Amino acid sequence: MPMCFKPFDMQSFNPKKNNNNYKCIQDIIIKCNIDKDYLVDIIQHTLADSLKLSVIGYNSVTQEFWAKKIIKNMYLLHFTLSIKTDGYKKSNIIISPSIGSEREIKHVINTISDIISLF
Repeated sequence: MPMCFKPFDMQSFNPKKNNNNYKCIQDIIIKCNIDKDYLVDIIQHTLADSLKLSVIGYNSVTQEFWAKKIIKNMYLLHFTLSIKTDGYKKSNIIISPSIGSEREIKHVINTISDIISLF
């Protein structure tokens, strides 16, 4: 099962000191009735405009988006997002958090779900 680190201060973080720095979390899957190519555009704009992330990018080799949220040396959120075709005009959005609190991760899921429901 994948691990997700809790938010931390980048200057004082030491993963060897505390065992409670992480939690096990499963990938989040959002199913939708939108074609993958169209969905890529929607996700790109959602990440850039709606979530107030510090940095976003797209890895063309793995075909994954990645995003980070860092405020005043606090590493609050880091996740990857991929889109898989699941039939004709159906797709699955797969979110894999690496760093984040429950609140931050739920905010990402709710924002993406809300945007998807508009289409």
